[in-house]
Amino acid sequence: MKGLIAAGGTGLKREYLEGLCRASDIIVAADSGLYSLLENECRIDFLIGDFDSISDKGMIEDLDVSIQVKKYPIEKDKTDTELAIDLLIQKGCYEIAIIGAIGSRMDHSMSNIYLLRRFHRLGIKIRIIDNNNEISYLSGEKKLVKEMGYYHSILPVGPEGITVTLEGFHYPLKKELIQYGSSLGISNYLEEPEGSITVHSGEGFLIKSRD
Repeated sequence: MKGLIAAGGTGLKREYLEGLCRASDIIVAADSGLYSLLENECRIDFLIGDFDSISDKGMIEDLDVSIQVKKYPIEKDKTDTELAIDLLIQKGCYEIAIIGAIGSRMDHSMSNIYLLRRFHRLGIKIRIIDNNNEISYLSGEKKLVKEMGYYHSILPVGPEGITVTLEGFHYPLKKELIQYGSSLGISNYLEEPEGSITVHSGEGFLIKSRD
């Protein structure tokens, strides 16, 4: 099953969000991510979090009775976003899209990105999506289709870097090591209709982005 989480960061344009909502079996609002889903008339199955960033607590009481509310204390060991991921996994979701995961709080933004690595190791595929970016964990071989105006960047996440082969790209690589902290993997793009990324060793994030 597929799950969708709306966190409290930067929202997603309605035309993008509608497609995600239709494709999702379970939709979770993580705290103030509730606003984004309500404003765009997207179905909500669960509301989860400590609700510290929902200014009008009365709106929670006025929610449709079909929405299950799970309230947690403010002092806890997991963010609302991680709690939402846990919930979706418990419900049988192995593919999860998160909107609102990137925002003004850099600590929350980076924490959300690093959750991709942790849950990938548990067999869960997670994408972080905003109006300009899609972030995913990179492993194995990934096939890509050319989309005009989009760049593909690879960021290593460990000191050993990541060794990759890129085919169909403007800047092809053949078993090339992208060192940790290097910008070698930034702003590449497909020249062929289709391309591929093969990871030979190491770990990284793949960011599909546009200006």
